[in-house]
Amino acid sequence: MTHNFPRVRGDAAGGFLLDLAHALATVDITVDVIAPHARGLPERDVVDGVQVQRVRYGDDADETLAYTGTMAEQVKASTRGKRAMLRMIGAMRRATRHRMASGDIDIVHAHWWFPAALAVGRTAVRSRVPMVVTSHGSDARMATGMTASLASFALGRAAAVTTVSQWLAQRLHLLTAAPITVAPMPADIDRFTTAAAIRATPPRLLFVGRLNAQKNPALLLRALAALPDEIQLDVVGDGQDAGLLHALGAQLGIAHRIAWHGQQPRDAMPAFYARASCTVVPSRDEGFGMVAAESLLCETPVVASDSGGLPDIVRDGVTGALLTSFDDPAPWSMAIRAIVGEPSRRAVMGATGREQMLALVSPAAVAERYRSVYEAARRGIVRAR
Repeated sequence: MTHNFPRVRGDAAGGFLLDLAHALATVDITVDVIAPHARGLPERDVVDGVQVQRVRYGDDADETLAYTGTMAEQVKASTRGKRAMLRMIGAMRRATRHRMASGDIDIVHAHWWFPAALAVGRTAVRSRVPMVVTSHGSDARMATGMTASLASFALGRAAAVTTVSQWLAQRLHLLTAAPITVAPMPADIDRFTTAAAIRATPPRLLFVGRLNAQKNPALLLRALAALPDEIQLDVVGDGQDAGLLHALGAQLGIAHRIAWHGQQPRDAMPAFYARASCTVVPSRDEGFGMVAAESLLCETPVVASDSGGLPDIVRDGVTGALLTSFDDPAPWSMAIRAIVGEPSRRAVMGATGREQMLALVSPAAVAERYRSVYEAARRGIVRAR
């Protein structure tokens, strides 16, 4: 159960959940997906071998909450968004109840406590089917004030709770008494590889993510302005701050050094990582940091904020650099310069990074972790990792 799952093969939206479904298939666990409908999508579909039911919660004009990364903004911004969310929760609940009536479901896995676990928790409890809830980051960040009580309510119905990073586990410990298993999502280790690695000359930096304050690309632009003019930047992603960032690039006199690529399909991403000298992830409170993991799988070092789940991925001085500042571009420029300017050190960092990511996010490792979680949930035992 999720509000975010690839609409077609290669879609970036929720791609790691498709990877999880494929990983679980290798340990004889079959996954059926229930997700929201959106314009142009079939209500019943098979995406790269995975059965998907997309539930309608309005007409095409109202079904805009999922897949674009703007759900929270839409709900906060208008009464229409709030009404659409209530309809989505109701539709997901009804679809889950109908699917579970078949009697062949062993586990309900709700990705993000909001809206998935909130929608299906009561149905799972009444059906006596264990529910596993996984927090990926955005749901934990929103669990403050009155929303924290709602999160505790949703998590309280879970037989097991997992998070994709240690940081998220610490945050959720404030919301639930249940032990929490740290279990990251898998990455496609065959797609993200060094097979096509041709580092660009002159050096190129890479940013991948939503163009908003939380992902913090403005800091990278300011850092780029202090770096030698030969260093270029590729920006992959879109978002509400796109216009402001284009204006900032022009103001800083670096517009000619930035290539804006917009949102890209997953199949296009290995080539971006392969030609980058380093990937920069200046996010605030990143739930995990799959971009950093994919970059290291391609043996591209990462300069990242020492925040959220990123320290689970990047080892400072070993596979990249971790920085504490969200506002001062100077240390970011220094860290980037140190990595870009030393190709031999950069190669060692990249090779070490791939080795570590294979142990952390390979499908085989992730599938075994989640099989253990499911088995413990079915036995009524929740084991901390």
